[in-house]
Amino acid sequence: MTKKDLNELMARVFSEGLEGLVIKPNDSVYEPGKRRWIKIKKDYLGQGAMADSADLIVLGAYFGTGKKGGLASVFLMGAFDPQTKQFCTVTKVGNGLDDKTLLKLQKQIKMVKISKDYSKVPKWLNVSRNMVPDFVVVDPKQSPIWEITGAEFSRAGAHTAGAGGGQEGISIRFPRVTRQRPDKTWRDATDVPRLESLFTSSHTQSDWSKRLDAISKPSNQLATRDTLKRAFKEIEEMNIDDSGDDDINDDVKDTKKPRLMRIRDSMGFRHLRELFNGFIIDVPKSLVDDSSFNMLYRRLVACGAVVMGDGLPNSNLSATHIIDWPDSSSANSNADNLVHVTVEWLEQSIKANKLQTLPTKQA
Repeated sequence: MTKKDLNELMARVFSEGLEGLVIKPNDSVYEPGKRRWIKIKKDYLGQGAMADSADLIVLGAYFGTGKKGGLASVFLMGAFDPQTKQFCTVTKVGNGLDDKTLLKLQKQIKMVKISKDYSKVPKWLNVSRNMVPDFVVVDPKQSPIWEITGAEFSRAGAHTAGAGGGQEGISIRFPRVTRQRPDKTWRDATDVPRLESLFTSSHTQSDWSKRLDAISKPSNQLATRDTLKRAFKEIEEMNIDDSGDDDINDDVKDTKKPRLMRIRDSMGFRHLRELFNGFIIDVPKSLVDDSSFNMLYRRLVACGAVVMGDGLPNSNLSATHIIDWPDSSSANSNADNLVHVTVEWLEQSIKANKLQTLPTKQA
């Protein structure tokens, strides 16, 4: 495998929201206690510069537990939304701060205790009921800015930044405080539009390819983390400049058929069970050819379904279900006798972790 092959593979893995790669010889077997395999995560690359991060505002805090009981040791972080003029939540973070720093923060951050009472939430804070903190800051415009780094940007229903129009809020998985930013004010912090741009970039394969190519250059082998992050920012800005009417036209075309929405990454495979055990699902060719089908295919298989169709394995089996998809005609002569389902129904069932009411068959 060449460096280019590895970069392309990592770009695809990261853009699909997967954690990383494990590299090993073909004939290698797992042996407990042996370290013969190599794990590659984006956190490990470019001195951590490849990890997703944002400069967020401290909006509130929660009491800790155990030895941190009685201290405000878990902090609610967020971003300003210039459209609503409110501060929206992004994540809760308790990692990255030592005990000495925590004690200082108890006095440094001016907060008011509201004891998770939703009726006491100030108007400037857009927070969901299940995320109301024990404390809120007195003035978010005077609040500290911290760099929060995590495994990746994801969608989470509990948070409000970028939420709306059927989309869940943007969050950061496995967050930690990597540094405090006293040089920044709330105006310099990452706002919601910037957060949405970072989320999109984090899930775009072409962006990952450019980033990986950048850190692979000999001139960047000894570059600092900050230098690499500035280079990545330039890549993102070039992508914004390059986007034009083509993006608008793509959006118009996409509205003509249901979009294959990504199941939120925070669910993880550990939450899936064999929802579709016994399902043999016939997929029309036009859906198989759709660029988003790969993600749906993986989720269906993870939930116990057998997936068949043009170009897929198991084509010799007899289907029990068939997916209805616009502008497609099934090659299955027995289609009228199968249970008809939709992409939306499958996604909703996976998200809810239980089978939903079957859709009405279209005439």
